[in-house]
Amino acid sequence: MGLIPTSSAGRFLLELGGKPCGFVDSVEGGGVAAEVVMETPGAEHYLRKHLGNASPEPIVLTFGLGMAPAFYGWLADAWNGNRTPRDGRIVFTDVNFKATQEIGFRRAVVASVTFPKLDGSSKDVGRFTVVLEPEETSARKASETLKGATSTKTKQWVASNFRVDVDGLDGKQVAKVDAFTVVTSGEPIDFPGLRVSIAESGAATWRAWHEEFVVKGSNDEGGEKSGALVLLDPTMKGEIGRVALAGLGIYRLAREKAEANVDAVARVVAEVYCERMELAL
Repeated sequence: MGLIPTSSAGRFLLELGGKPCGFVDSVEGGGVAAEVVMETPGAEHYLRKHLGNASPEPIVLTFGLGMAPAFYGWLADAWNGNRTPRDGRIVFTDVNFKATQEIGFRRAVVASVTFPKLDGSSKDVGRFTVVLEPEETSARKASETLKGATSTKTKQWVASNFRVDVDGLDGKQVAKVDAFTVVTSGEPIDFPGLRVSIAESGAATWRAWHEEFVVKGSNDEGGEKSGALVLLDPTMKGEIGRVALAGLGIYRLAREKAEANVDAVARVVAEVYCERMELAL
């Protein structure tokens, strides 16, 4: 699918408007494909086919927290309903940062952003996924040596370094928050809900909210909450990013699946709808 590099032992530089925005972890798509159209059957005993319109395929990128602020700002704008088209390219380089191939794109917009799973037991680097929808793409060879692009500093953020802040709730015992995808191609944007796993021992405030909001039915706007998913540095004290949350409403709280003869921490899972999210990385 799309342009395939001649060697996997390289890196992939993203540029927007001619300016380097950092190295992404993976690239997929960016080719041009046409639909196959079935013709109305005639006397033949088989379906005749021909090509319909050709269009560029989406570009899928994965990356961490080492990208330029301009790139994260572009994503944040899309979450705010401002899908500004951008021109750019992805440059495939060898280990010496010499360009070998590139995918150019014109008037690409952000179609979706996937926020990674937060897991207190994880040792993995947290990676985001973005889908771009370009109006035009081109694949070609490249040969220049990228100067200055190698100076991009990478903030190594591990998926276990996070904090959940929600008004009036105990977030210290939150073990996991499932990955979620914000699709920005619709208008208005329908922000996804959150699935939060909490240690049973620290779930009292979440149970009280569920009792009031769901069981007793006090679920007007006054019962909704606001908060944030906060990404932390290795010291677990410094903030390096966040997703602000507004219009939160719990609609389900249940014990996590338990298995006999398995020594595991008892947890409950809260499912919460969300009306508004703002990205700040």
